[in-house]
Amino acid sequence: MYYRRINSYQLLTPIFNLKKSMVMKKNVGNTDKIIRYVLAVVALYFAYKGVESPWNYILYLAAGIMVVTAVTGVCPLFSLFGISTCKVKK
Repeated sequence: MYYRRINSYQLLTPIFNLKKSMVMKKNVGNTDKIIRYVLAVVALYFAYKGVESPWNYILYLAAGIMVVTAVTGVCPLFSLFGISTCKVKK
């Protein structure tokens, strides 16, 4: 029996009626990802070791956002301003 492989876009298109323009494009490059991971670790360190204050929660939130954008490779602010740190494939 023959099974055709499909990617997630083909699988989710009929369900969510996605268009190619609606799918987020990767705009975070490898160097940017490493910087985000390092800054997230630093923010987590200062939030955990710091004096109990509302700033700790802000640091936890900032670290979480940096990790999520590094893992997914998509930064909504970069998309908003048209910035991309990914290398262009030729």
